Order: sequence, then structure tokens, then C-alpha cells
Amino acid sequence: MTTTVRTMSAVLLALLMLPPARLNAQGGAQVPEAQDSAAPLPGAPIRWWHVAVATGGVFLASAADNAVHDLGQDHNTQTDKDIATAVQRFGSGAVPVVIPAAIIGAGLLAHSPSLTRSGARVGGSLIVGSVIAEALKEVIGRARPYQGPAQTGFKPFSGWASMPSGHTMAAFALATSLSDEIHRGWATAGLYTLAAGTGASRIVLNAHWFSDVVAGAIIGTTSAKLVNGKWRLFRITPPRILLGPDKVGLQWTLGPLRPGTAGAQH
Repeated sequence: MTTTVRTMSAVLLALLMLPPARLNAQGGAQVPEAQDSAAPLPGAPIRWWHVAVATGGVFLASAADNAVHDLGQDHNTQTDKDIATAVQRFGSGAVPVVIPAAIIGAGLLAHSPSLTRSGARVGGSLIVGSVIAEALKEVIGRARPYQGPAQTGFKPFSGWASMPSGHTMAAFALATSLSDEIHRGWATAGLYTLAAGTGASRIVLNAHWFSDVVAGAIIGTTSAKLVNGKWRLFRITPPRILLGPDKVGLQWTLGPLRPGTAGAQH
């Protein structure tokens, strides 16, 4: 999964920097105007207690790791494994790359800045989630179910990479970002069903513990909400999608420390 995530991130970053087709005068998008420094920052802020609740939820889920693992493995047929292998593809391989790439490509070909921005937000969600997940995998160093017991299988910086589940992270980042772009109830239900199925498939395939899946879902959802501006972390505003005749790019901005203080752009 590590190789897949790194490849996915590299491809999406390359796509975001590809020079688009020249945009017409009406459809062309310029660099957005700077945000009014006195205006409130966009997005609902993530508070310390949100982080505490999310962390507590993962710890609570870990109490059920062994029970859920046994449930997933008992009477596990080859058909179950085949279905799980198919479902997990929503969060791995080509799917997380192809979906945002197709949206970005369609937007560029159609000279549609809004569609291109949608694809960039979807891709950006996956990149942010991948960076967070990979960092946590390395720091936590949790053994997968076939490598060690649930409660004691932790060796930071050992190369063990069970927590969080990268497949689940990618699936929930896709589901959340696409749902927020589409704004259709049926799409939201279908996308989150696929994301939940991806998480369940990782347990059935004996690749992750239940708490790994919960952590992956939280990271994927949060990454998507941060990139599309629904949520905000500290003073970091959601990225702006910059379109023009020469590039497609992302721009992050630090909001003002206080009203009337200019923010910093990156």
C-alpha cells in the first residue's frame, strides 16, 4: 500500500502542475482576489475537543479489534475474499488516481474552470490524506493482524504499517470530496457505502484491525473537508485552485492573526 500511495500522490501532484489548454475569455479563471483580512475565515474550525473525540473513538474501536477480527475471519469463504478484493479497489490502485485525473482532464478539455477545480479538490484531498496517513503509519508502527497481536503489536519506525488503513483513508477521501462536489443524496449514499465496504474488506482480507479502519475513515473525511473548505485547521484556509493559460496549481493561505492583519500566502 505504501508504494501505491506514493505513486498516487506523485501522479496527482504532476497532474495539478500540468499546463492546461488555453482558456477562453469568458471561461478563463484568473488568480482569485486576496481575501479581505478583516473577514472571518472560511470553514468550521477544528477544535481541540474534536481531535480528542476522534482520538477517543479510535481507542474505543481498538477495544473491539480482536472481536471484529475474529468475526471477519470466522467462516471466511473464498467468495467473501473475492468480493472483498474487488470492493477494496475503490481505495487503491488506479481508481483514486483515475477519478480526479479524469475530472481535471474533462475540465481542461471543456474549458470549464469549475470542473477543473472540482477535480483538483478531489486530488488534493487524496494527497493531504496520503501524507498524513503515511506519516502516522511510520510513527505508530503497528503490526498487521498476521504480524502480531492487536494490543501489543506496536513498534514505532519499524516499518510496520497497519494504522491507519491507507485504503480506507483513500476511499473516504474520495467519498467525502465527491459527495461534496455532486450534492446528491443518492451519490452520497452510494459513495459512503463503497467507502465503508472498502474498510470492511481490509478486515476480511486480514490486512487491518478495526481501529485501523476507523482511523483511516477519520483521516480521509477530514482531509477532504479541509481541502474543500468545509472545515479549517488553525488559521490555514482551504487551498485556492489557480487556473490560467500556463498552469493549474494549489495555493494555501494563512489567515490573519486578528482582524485587519494580512495573512500569509504559500
